[in-house]
Amino acid sequence: MGLASPQPLVILCLDMDGTLLDANEQVHPNDVRILQHLPPGIQLILTTGRPLHSAKPALQLNGIFQEQKLPIPGVFMNGGVAYYPNEQLCLEIPLSPETGQKIYKLSTRFPDSEFVFFTVSEAYLANRTTFGDQVVKDHHINAVGEISGDLPDKIIKVMAFNDDPHELEKMRRATRHLNAEIAYSLPYIIEFNPPGVTKGATLFQLMKELALENRPIFAAGDGENDLSLFAMAKRSFAPDSARPTVLAQADQIIPRNKNGLLLPILEQIGSLSANDDYPKRPEM
Repeated sequence: MGLASPQPLVILCLDMDGTLLDANEQVHPNDVRILQHLPPGIQLILTTGRPLHSAKPALQLNGIFQEQKLPIPGVFMNGGVAYYPNEQLCLEIPLSPETGQKIYKLSTRFPDSEFVFFTVSEAYLANRTTFGDQVVKDHHINAVGEISGDLPDKIIKVMAFNDDPHELEKMRRATRHLNAEIAYSLPYIIEFNPPGVTKGATLFQLMKELALENRPIFAAGDGENDLSLFAMAKRSFAPDSARPTVLAQADQIIPRNKNGLLLPILEQIGSLSANDDYPKRPEM
């Protein structure tokens, strides 16, 4: 399923939390104006850890993409799900049932951390905490129930919340042998996806489906789950609030709170040469 011609010249990949959105879920006014009138030749692709049902309200509350269906393609849940424009499902990649059960057992070892188990369209909670429930509310997560042992079919991703970074680091050490992709998305969130499933790997598959695999990529993100995009990008960008490991790998650091995120990125896109290299295929 390809895009209508003419083909865009470049791909702009935007993470949401901590990148496009600030800590209060606000988008800088300059960025709102740009996204409402994106220059021609740029194909925007959302690349977020959020599920679709969580991403849309955050955008709409900022006056962005207020259509009934999201009109752009996207990579959601760190690559666990991808959509064509207008929310047509492109692919979904669930955790194995065995890995899902191991993560559930992990939740019993860390009762002070709230866990969220996501299917494509719903979310289920374990170890509810005051802090975790606030994160669920702030992120517009469609929690439909609590887990007490039996997991729903096709768990795409699991998140764990804790406002104590030492507890999260203990959890990460405890999962070093787990057959899963594990990364911080925010300082208080660890996320679990199937092995080999990253934003970058799924973006590559989505671009092939859209006949865009030879377009240069400009990627912006702030978390470890964005580094697979940076590896594919012609140029990568991070807000100055990003994790140190991300700042170290970004080509350009942007003080987002000053003038927004997108103006410096558009300046770099404007200087793109027609002879620049095409994006690299991510390691699978």
